Amino acid sequence: MLEILKLLVEVIAFVLIVSAVCGLVAFFRDLKRFKGDLNISLPRAKLIEKIIEQQELERQKKAEEAAAENEEKEVDPDEATVS
Repeated sequence: MLEILKLLVEVIAFVLIVSAVCGLVAFFRDLKRFKGDLNISLPRAKLIEKIIEQQELERQKKAEEAAAENEEKEVDPDEATVS
């Protein structure tokens, strides 16, 4: 009976050790993947900033063009003569 109990304790200890090793492997694998994601996100952030700046410049250019068109279309009431 005592031998069966010892065997049971040894099996439980072995399972706990294997489980702990697997947990550590998974933890370090996830940590490595997380660090890799951080390295990739820096170029992504720069790319996003460049795209946003480009869109803002395009908006400003369109606004300036629209303002220039409005100035051309506006007619001075003193200059306008009705025939």
